[in-house]
Amino acid sequence: MVNLFSRIDPWKELAGQCALEVLCAPKTWGDSLRPSPIEVPQNLEGIVTYLQRNVVDHPWANHLVLLAAVLYSQHLQYKSVFGTLSRLHRGFSDLFAALSLRSMADWDVDRHMTLYLGGHLLNEHTSSQRANFWRCYVSSSVHLKRWLTGLPAEQQAQYLPYILPYPHDSRELARLSGGTQVTLDQQEKRKADTDALMPFYMDLRTQAHLRYNLLVRIRKTYRKAIQAVESGKADLPLEIEMREGGKERLVFRLWDRRTFVLEHPKLFSQATKWDARNRRRAYTPTKNAYLLEFVRVEALDGTGPVTGLWFLELLEQGFWEKSSVQDLQRRLKRSKGG
Repeated sequence: MVNLFSRIDPWKELAGQCALEVLCAPKTWGDSLRPSPIEVPQNLEGIVTYLQRNVVDHPWANHLVLLAAVLYSQHLQYKSVFGTLSRLHRGFSDLFAALSLRSMADWDVDRHMTLYLGGHLLNEHTSSQRANFWRCYVSSSVHLKRWLTGLPAEQQAQYLPYILPYPHDSRELARLSGGTQVTLDQQEKRKADTDALMPFYMDLRTQAHLRYNLLVRIRKTYRKAIQAVESGKADLPLEIEMREGGKERLVFRLWDRRTFVLEHPKLFSQATKWDARNRRRAYTPTKNAYLLEFVRVEALDGTGPVTGLWFLELLEQGFWEKSSVQDLQRRLKRSKGG
């Protein structure tokens, strides 16, 4: 009986792009003797795609493919696996170029890590980058070593060349990485950021509650209008309103996709209008959907100031577009004299 899943197993797409023994490592997803009901690793396809696009053909490709298999076998989540692979790949790319290394056989973890963590290589790297790469490397080495020790002696010898070597003096390298100080600096920065926010916290929380509750009321009004239309008590387009704080009125208009097209013929092609009139394609009853249009906000007394929806100015200025966000950042920088 043919196992249909084997045909669509993304892990098998790495065949020919890494060592076969790495792809079929025992006690991992690639193991042909794995229990059949074993759960598919989370977003395995995403990891395979990353390896194919970035890691394959690099000297450390076999090591990272094996590492991915081992991390998944130890039930790490996709984000952790991806973060580990991407951090190691970037680090090895920079280090191999700086050290003119050609293969993993040239990688001397104690000597090369000492140079890197001591700041003698890659001056553009920050202390945080160095510490994070060290943590990631040593953690990955431990995972691989733990997996290796669970194999028979013959298989240990077979897979040893694909294991990230563990440093002989890990304590000295850990000290040299400055990881403790980096962590303390990050904690201090978070504390400073929090302290700067605290004087405004209550105001921010109050404003957030007000805005959330407004959206809840709009949603309830929207649902109530839909019920009126579907029960035959109202027709589309339906104008609805909300009174807020005894000071202003928010006016909305409820449409469905079909009615919106028919009421705005100049905006749509002849084919689209034909589909809408005849309830075809996207305008069949099962595919049709409701739309809520914000029409205006007006003061109840006709003269007072109005607040309306707080995000309207951003929408009107198009700040959801990337270019507009960048423009806003430039304006803020200029306003601060930067």
